[in-house]
Amino acid sequence: MAFHFGFKKRKKISEFIGKYIEAKMKERRAFEKELEKLDVWLRDNIIDHETYQRMKDVLEVAFVRQREKALASLQDTFLNTLSF
Repeated sequence: MAFHFGFKKRKKISEFIGKYIEAKMKERRAFEKELEKLDVWLRDNIIDHETYQRMKDVLEVAFVRQREKALASLQDTFLNTLSF
C-alpha cells in the first residue's frame, strides 16, 4: 500500500523532518559538550573515576529518554498531519 501526498503535504513533511534533524543535531552537540566537561573534570582530578562514570551514565540515560520522547512526538505529529 502506497501513500500519495500532494505537493504541499510533501513539502510540509520534508520541512518538519528537516527541523527535527536540525534539533537532534543541536541536542547531540550539547550532549557531547557535557561529556567533554566531564572528561576535563576527570583529567583535572575534580571528580574521581566512579563519579565520572555515574555522571556519564546519567547523561546517557537522559539523552536516550529525550530522544525517545522526541521520536514519539514526531510520530504523533506526523500521523496527525495525514488525513485519510
